[in-house]
Amino acid sequence: MPEADQNSGRFVLLCGAAVSLLVAIAGYFTGGESASTLSAATSPPTLESGNIELPASNNAGEKIAASASLHREKYESGATASFAEPSVSGLEEQASQRDQRAVSKIVETLREVAASYDPKRLSELDTHLYSSNPVIRAEAVDAVLNLGDASGAEMLRRASRSMLDPKEELETLGKAAFLRLPSGSLKAASVPK
Repeated sequence: MPEADQNSGRFVLLCGAAVSLLVAIAGYFTGGESASTLSAATSPPTLESGNIELPASNNAGEKIAASASLHREKYESGATASFAEPSVSGLEEQASQRDQRAVSKIVETLREVAASYDPKRLSELDTHLYSSNPVIRAEAVDAVLNLGDASGAEMLRRASRSMLDPKEELETLGKAAFLRLPSGSLKAASVPK
């Protein structure tokens, strides 16, 4: 076999291996969903696909050379395969939606505790007072306030020390002071006649 035919054959094998590698990489990045589509789109032309024009001769060497020249032309023209990369914003959006659902569940639980008016449930609120999420912290502070027990004032004072926002800290201290106020009575005062 002449040296030119050997080089063409090697080139064809090298191109086929490169295409297979690109298809495998694309399958990895796309979760395997479109690997078969990419394989069909990037596979080298074959006699069956009718994508190449072969000389009238039935000589296998000429067919390989024709296929190799087609691949060489594609390579030299700078044609590249483009693969869809995973969408970072899509992944962030999914994580954000998951976080929002988790926050909603916690807020719902805090509101249930607040609506129970049971001071024994104050301990359930303690960890949420130190949450890194400001929505959860605010709901926990409101739940402690809504339970109305004076022992919640100390919880709020301790939690206010860990708050980074001075405005939030002052509001929490104000709510703690409110809880320490003595209970009022709505009994009608007797008016002397």
